[in-house]
Amino acid sequence: MSEAQVGTGVPARSSNCSAPDSTEAVSFTILEHLGVLRASASGWARELNYISWCDRPAKFDIRDWTPDHKKSSRGITLTDYEMSKICEWVSQRNAAVAASPDEGPR
Repeated sequence: MSEAQVGTGVPARSSNCSAPDSTEAVSFTILEHLGVLRASASGWARELNYISWCDRPAKFDIRDWTPDHKKSSRGITLTDYEMSKICEWVSQRNAAVAASPDEGPR
């Protein structure tokens, strides 16, 4: 997805940008599609995207989406700082695992 995808969806949980009625659509803009973590036979795919929800600053977002991005599951959003910390921790773990070849694969 090279261009931003603007849409409204009905996530499993309402956001602060919508009315209290949880069936009201929530606005979002997928600024960057980073990848698909897994896809299911039903067509839903767990994706990592960089999304602006309700015209707020964009965050990394991991959740399941329908192919047309009109529906999504509950997910997790991470700020740039939070994602950088996770990447740092994973990198440190990978370095530690690579430094101890006696343990074998986990």
